[in-house]
Parts: sequence; C-alpha cells; structure tokens
Amino acid sequence: MTKEDSCQCFLKPSRVLTSAMQSCTIVTSTDKREQKVEPTKIQWTLGYTVNVGNFQSLRLDCGVTDHARDGETAKEASDRIYEFVEQELVGKLEKAKEELS
Repeated sequence: MTKEDSCQCFLKPSRVLTSAMQSCTIVTSTDKREQKVEPTKIQWTLGYTVNVGNFQSLRLDCGVTDHARDGETAKEASDRIYEFVEQELVGKLEKAKEELS
C-alpha cells in the first residue's frame, strides 16, 4: 500500500517562471508487511503558457518522476528534480520563442 500526498507547492518560482504552474507529488510506502523500504518517489511538473499574439498561445509542460537516492532526503531529492525540470522547461521555452520569432 502506498500513501500519496499531492500538493500545489508554493515555492518561490524563478524569475523566468513567474507565472508557471507548479505541482509536486511525493509517494512513500506504508506497507508494514514488506521488510524492505521503498525509496521515496518524487514527481515534479512545471508548465508555462506563452502568448504568441493574434489570440494564440503556446503551452509547454515538463515533468519528471524520480526516486530519492541513497542518503538523500525527500527535500533534497525534490530540490534536485525541481531544478532539472525547471532547466529543461526554460531551455525549451527559449528554443520555442526563437522558432516563433
């Protein structure tokens, strides 16, 4: 059995993603019949909508699900995954803006 806590994470977004949607899901195992402990699973999803003019917009979303690594706390894993997702989304946004120009 797993327990899943889904929340809208109200972290201070970067300057680039000031209007980005952020969501984070943390899943931990609570099954006492199992002797081994499953690593904490972290999922981050970020999205951003760009107004391209003429009543049109472009929506980009990026999400990653990963596990906490050995010796890594859930907070450290969450920060690591968030940073990766944010970098990917920003890179894709910049590329999309160049292609639209």
